[in-house]
Amino acid sequence: MHAPERRILGPTCSGNAVAEGAVAPGDVLSIEGEIVQVQVVGMRTTTVLTRRNETLTVPNYELATNTLRNLSKSPGGYWVRVVVAHSYEDSSTEAGRILHDAARAFAGRAPNCEPRALMIELGDNGVLWRVEVAVANPWRAALEESELRQSLLLAMQNHGLTVPFPQLDVHVAGRDSGASIQE
Repeated sequence: MHAPERRILGPTCSGNAVAEGAVAPGDVLSIEGEIVQVQVVGMRTTTVLTRRNETLTVPNYELATNTLRNLSKSPGGYWVRVVVAHSYEDSSTEAGRILHDAARAFAGRAPNCEPRALMIELGDNGVLWRVEVAVANPWRAALEESELRQSLLLAMQNHGLTVPFPQLDVHVAGRDSGASIQE
C-alpha cells in the first residue's frame, strides 16, 4: 500500500480492527504508561477516561498500530507492588510469613493468583520486602495498592514488627579519643 492509500485506509481499517473486539467499553488499558478506561469505541476514534477523570479521544489508528496492554483481558489479574521494611532486630523468616499471610488475606486480591513476599534488599535502616498481589479490577489498582499498604502495616504492627526510621550514626574524630558530646 502506498503512502496516500495508507493515510486514507489506515484509520478506517484500524477502526474495524478495534471495533471487532480488541477493545470494548469498560476495558482498562495502559496507553503510553497511563491507565485509562474505555468509554466509547467508534469507527475512527475511541473515547477513554483517565484516573484523573479526564476524557481523551484516541485515534483507533494509534490503538491498532502501537503496543496496547489491555489489562482487563489479563488472565492473572493486574499486579500491584508495595515495598515495606522491618527492623534488623526482627526475624526475617517471621516477617516474610506475616507479610505473605497479610497479602493472602487481602480483600482486593484476585483469588486465582498466589501473592508473593520477596526480600529485595538489606537496606541502610532495615530489611526491605516487595509484596506483590494480583487484583481483579485494574481500574482500582491505585486504591488497592493503598489499601494493601495499610493492611501490611496493620499486620506488622499486630505482630510486633518494627518499622524502621532513617537513622544515622555520627562518629566524631578528635585528639582525645575518649571525648564525648555533652548536652
